[in-house]
Amino acid sequence: MRIKSFTFCFLASLLSIIALFSCTKAPDSPPTATTIPAQSAVLPTAVPSATPTLAPSPTNTPTATPTKAISQWVLSGSYARADTDSSCASRLSPASLILGADPVTCQPAGDESMAEILLPVPADKTNQIALLQIMCTDSGSDCTQAVQLAGPGGTLAVDVDGQRLWQADCTKLSLADCTSRFLAPVLTAAFAVGDTPALSGDLLSQAEGAVHHIQLTTSGSISWQISDIQLDWQPIPNAINGIAYSPFRDCQNPHWGPFPTVEQIQEDLRLVRHMGNAIRTYSSVDVQGEIPAIAHDLGLRVTAGAWLGPDKEQNEIEIAALIDLVQQDVGIESVIVGNEVLLRGDLTEAELIDYIERVKAAVAVPVTSAETIGHLLSHPELIAALDYVMVHIYAYWDGVPIENAAQHTLNMVNLTQEIAQGKPVVIGETGWPSNGPANGSAVPSIENEQRFWHEFLTLAQQNGLDFFAFAAFDELWKTEGGVGPYWGLFNSQRVNKFDLESVYVPVDYETQAIAAAEPLPTATRGVVVVPPTELLFPVFTNYAAYDNHFAPSGYMGDYQAIQYSDCTRLTDVWEETAVSIHYDPALKSEKGWAGIYWQEPENNWGVYPEGYDLTAFAQLRFRARSLEAESQVQFFVGGVNTGSYPSSIPRPIYAREADWNGFVTLTDQWQEFHIDLQNADLSHVIDGFGWVANKTKTPDGVTVYLDDIVFSQERLPPLATAVPSATAVPLPTVIPPTATPNPNLPPLAVYSGSTLTPGFDMNVDSGPGRLTGWAIDEGGAICMHYPGGQNWAALFITNGRAQPAGSRPGRDMSEYGRLTFELKGQSENQTVRIGLKDSSDPDNGTETRYTITPPPDWQSYSYPLADFYTADPASLYVMIEFVFGSDPADICFRNVIYRP
Repeated sequence: MRIKSFTFCFLASLLSIIALFSCTKAPDSPPTATTIPAQSAVLPTAVPSATPTLAPSPTNTPTATPTKAISQWVLSGSYARADTDSSCASRLSPASLILGADPVTCQPAGDESMAEILLPVPADKTNQIALLQIMCTDSGSDCTQAVQLAGPGGTLAVDVDGQRLWQADCTKLSLADCTSRFLAPVLTAAFAVGDTPALSGDLLSQAEGAVHHIQLTTSGSISWQISDIQLDWQPIPNAINGIAYSPFRDCQNPHWGPFPTVEQIQEDLRLVRHMGNAIRTYSSVDVQGEIPAIAHDLGLRVTAGAWLGPDKEQNEIEIAALIDLVQQDVGIESVIVGNEVLLRGDLTEAELIDYIERVKAAVAVPVTSAETIGHLLSHPELIAALDYVMVHIYAYWDGVPIENAAQHTLNMVNLTQEIAQGKPVVIGETGWPSNGPANGSAVPSIENEQRFWHEFLTLAQQNGLDFFAFAAFDELWKTEGGVGPYWGLFNSQRVNKFDLESVYVPVDYETQAIAAAEPLPTATRGVVVVPPTELLFPVFTNYAAYDNHFAPSGYMGDYQAIQYSDCTRLTDVWEETAVSIHYDPALKSEKGWAGIYWQEPENNWGVYPEGYDLTAFAQLRFRARSLEAESQVQFFVGGVNTGSYPSSIPRPIYAREADWNGFVTLTDQWQEFHIDLQNADLSHVIDGFGWVANKTKTPDGVTVYLDDIVFSQERLPPLATAVPSATAVPLPTVIPPTATPNPNLPPLAVYSGSTLTPGFDMNVDSGPGRLTGWAIDEGGAICMHYPGGQNWAALFITNGRAQPAGSRPGRDMSEYGRLTFELKGQSENQTVRIGLKDSSDPDNGTETRYTITPPPDWQSYSYPLADFYTADPASLYVMIEFVFGSDPADICFRNVIYRP
């Protein structure tokens, strides 16, 4: 039955509302309206009866004093309406208004405005769903013209009993995007009513006879035309219209914490009870074991899960916790033993069935396990062991375009029913991601997620499907191919992404028929080849960055001594967030060390075929620092050589800045480190990064910060130590001051008179800090004030602009016989190495170099080109290089000239 129109005498037939509102024209002075006072933020001490409570709440009803009122509306802030002198009054019907508009100009006023309504629950509407339809125009068919933006836009919201149900954040959206995402064609917000207390800190107003407090709000530079509100009631469905719920919020994580609080779970489930009639959980240990009782008290049906993986000891803890929860009688109506266990390959079918049979023998509720249809097709023995079949269906992971995604999901349900051996079928997960990389023709976006849910809910309602929507909220801790964080109907801040805030909302969208259903492949994916077009391949750049890869899941050694966070906020200039790892050997020191591998997929110790082919890459670079000066830790890539699918890097490759034992020394300042992978087999990388701390090196513990961990195609320059032996090279010839060049061939000046000859380029570089600014033009000479502290540093002059290997232009200098230049040093015993390179010389430090210790006064030097025996004079690229080691130096040069 529809109760229509909160306009004028809308609720006159309901005696309880007569005491609340007048049905006459608003008087000059504001009328009074009955409101319900806030309650203290405490939980009820008793589980409510399943029988609806008929008596109204005995709560006192103090009088509100709104700024203005029109009919049943209680209005505050700015608004325009028909019975004012507004410029838009003539186009407004008597009952309509523009909330948030200046009453004279009808443009957005820029303040917060509110329309409030009190709604009693009719006697026959307990345990129902209220569908609040907000009509924008008199025709009730279109809301695309109902919103106006000015400046940066603003926010629209609908609250019921202090609970934010729906919000349209239009501060960063165009007008068209705002209305199409949140309001077209008409907004319908769903909320649950009934005899179950809401556990809200504000109102306990769910019983028959109670009154719901509804608020429509505009804030910022936005206005909202509202012509009418209509209300539909529908019973809570018998079919499962459920929500997959995981409680982890921003900067929380089920692996290493921090973990959500019970209060946060209560807050979530107060919202989830309006989203659907049931939830499923994924684990029964720790705080997740608190979810079933809280959900049951809120009137939600609960299907509880036990997470199973390769760790048999942890599996026993999960199974025991699940059985205990069911036996406590906290309202669990069925259980899920394992989630996608066969898909991940964590257990064999026989092992999984054994866990299922153990749980079935211990509980008196239906038992199932959740898998994709591909694995159900190939495991009929598993289906036979289940009380009902739970299947995961994802058109995105099947590479189906959004145009066919909803119908594909229905087809897969039908196929599952064919193989279910007559057992009921429940969709355990389905959805569409709002962000991340495309999977073939399946493209993530908010618009596509919105379309999927409109079309899928149409089919689900038409076909009476039992389903759990995946998921309630975005979870930024996830990775899963770059789309893991973005499956929620609400974002991680608990705000709806588009118009649908509940799977209860009835929709009627056209869907397109497609070919016969094609099941998911039964095999897991193999190695992902990262193409050469990807110049960088991040491991970590920022918390929840969608292009992060590998999971920090491989805890080693005394892992109980580790505290890890990838959401640490620092005050320096590198990034908003960084990784922090604290190692405290006082917590546990049985092995004397602890570490973490970043793995693909998570917990992959060579047991999964997945991984990345990073053959196109040449190094991994990252930044690190420590609170404890001079701390020594290890960083590396590779080394997981266990299992059936070991890493293609059998032994760890340490940072090139490390000592012989792989330890680097950290300071309290950021340093850049590099792991040279040019000679490594990167065809199957499952261990993209690693860190280890050692009690011997850090007996008092250490806190390490990491940031910008990325694979790069850039090849590392050579180490300064890779030079010819000093005894194997000739000494330079000192040129007398009176020497003159051969007049038959003009000399070629590369740098002279404070001028770099056109066609040449000058650069500096160092490792690992990439120091700049240490070479300065000082009146006709370049002085290299090298501060030291690096493994190497170099100034070099190239033929043309500096280019990567393989594309370097060579210059024919074969008609020249000698290279001359002048040097001076500002202190005794400072040395520099001089070299040349041709266009094909590698960047590994093997070119011929000569060591010079210049005097404090200018001294001229001459080298025959033939003495640089690794450089072909017919194709010179580096015309001269000045290379330093780790010691500081102050050396100047001038007049670099090629002579016949």
